[in-house]
Amino acid sequence: QPVARVLSGQPELVELLYGVTEARVEIVVKKGKTQRYYESRISPLRDRRSRLTGRLVILCDITERRLAEEELKESERRYRLLAENAKDVIWTVDMNMRPTYMSPSITHLLGYSVEEAMAKPMEAVYTPASFETAMKVLAEELATENMEQKDLSRSRMLELELYRKDGSIVPIEGKFTFIRGPDKRPVEILVIARDITERKRAEEELLAYQKELRSLASELSLAEERERRRIATEVHDHVGQNLAICRMKLGSLVEAARSTRFAKPLSEIQTLIKRLIDEVRSLIFEVSSPLLYELGLEAAVERLTEQIGEEHGVKSNFEDDGQPKPLDNDIRVLLFQAVRELLINITKHAQARYVRIRMERHDGDLRITVLDDGVGFDTSQISPGSKRTRGFGLFSIRERLHQIGGHIDIESEQGQGTQVTLTAPLKQT
Repeated sequence: QPVARVLSGQPELVELLYGVTEARVEIVVKKGKTQRYYESRISPLRDRRSRLTGRLVILCDITERRLAEEELKESERRYRLLAENAKDVIWTVDMNMRPTYMSPSITHLLGYSVEEAMAKPMEAVYTPASFETAMKVLAEELATENMEQKDLSRSRMLELELYRKDGSIVPIEGKFTFIRGPDKRPVEILVIARDITERKRAEEELLAYQKELRSLASELSLAEERERRRIATEVHDHVGQNLAICRMKLGSLVEAARSTRFAKPLSEIQTLIKRLIDEVRSLIFEVSSPLLYELGLEAAVERLTEQIGEEHGVKSNFEDDGQPKPLDNDIRVLLFQAVRELLINITKHAQARYVRIRMERHDGDLRITVLDDGVGFDTSQISPGSKRTRGFGLFSIRERLHQIGGHIDIESEQGQGTQVTLTAPLKQT
């Protein structure tokens, strides 16, 4: 077709074709609703006398390249639009930690303009501890790069602290990812950071609330024990002593009436009163062991171990290293309750034939180990997120020990028995 018709609407290109200069231009050729792009190199043809005899036109179809470039530009425009309007801060640094890009949201996060933030070295933006953490993680990631097997799309999530322009500190959660070149090697680091001030404040409030709940639970436990001790004392001083007096007086009557018809019923009443005295004494120990306050934790736990063995037909053994174990009253009560809770669990659930309790001093702590040969259990049932209720007693013990600076360690497998170790601080003398 005539050149003028092909290049209709592009008179400047027609002028180039008929001119005398050499040029390199792009040509758009439209056909219907489609169009194609060509890169054209136009050169004049001359004879030996340098007279213009024609034009040499070399066309290269660059439609695919142009479409790809336009798609890339559109993609860059969309991503830049997202970056510049996102609430999260997006920035990139080179491998020497020099900023190469920062989104406008940096102003809301730190108070700096983009230009001010770009001019600051990263070590001046991070707090010293956070910068040390970031550099340590970078060193770890660069070491991973030297490994043959590595995930090229991996990222790291860190909680760090940054300085604001006014000198205050803002906590952030940052996702760090390598930007890779054509050879898959890291060339930059992409950071997407989010202000977590509100989350941190909520976490602190939650921790404070949990601490308060633990304190209230501890106070409730101690109040319960004080009430138990009061009831046990009342039963001992009134019911127990009155029964003992009745038994003594009834014993005198039995001796006096040995040859009468009242001897047998009086003897039966004496036996019944003795049984009541034993039951009251057992009830007193169950409500609150007097030995705990009169002779100490070791004696109370030893008696508790014997009692459990006698009542449930379990072979029991108590061991003590004989070392002094000074304890605050509150901790002594808590540990006794914890051991009693563990022994009750064993009799209810473990189906154990043997129980051993060992108390020993370890540095500045007291360790109480409760071991049984029962059916064992899945320790995940006492995790904080578990919905099962069987492990509530163990979970409660752990929370109460945590409140006083102690802890509980549990080792158990199905069919392999259970070992529970309670650790609590001794009183500093």
